[in-house]
Amino acid sequence: MIKHTPGPWSVEINRESNILDSAGNRVAVACQTCWPDEGTDRIDDNARLIAAAPELLAALQALMALDVKGHALADRLQFSDSGRALLDQCRAALLKVTT
Repeated sequence: MIKHTPGPWSVEINRESNILDSAGNRVAVACQTCWPDEGTDRIDDNARLIAAAPELLAALQALMALDVKGHALADRLQFSDSGRALLDQCRAALLKVTT
């Protein structure tokens, strides 16, 4: 069971790029103090990626559950090497989130 802070999340770009939940509470921060060797643009981009995490997770879960003409998309992807590799990547990403 996933126990992360529910999305959507947003980014407040300032000295510390705060990642906020829908109520405005900080769920994460990407700041120059945390990563002094990173440039400001990269830290802001990291913050945007983190803020998109709940939507990315929901989209990946929906994709993995998708049926195409009565067949699971995951089953159809098994027919090619690239499809199997993509499924492996998706499953590995979901495993990182759910375990």
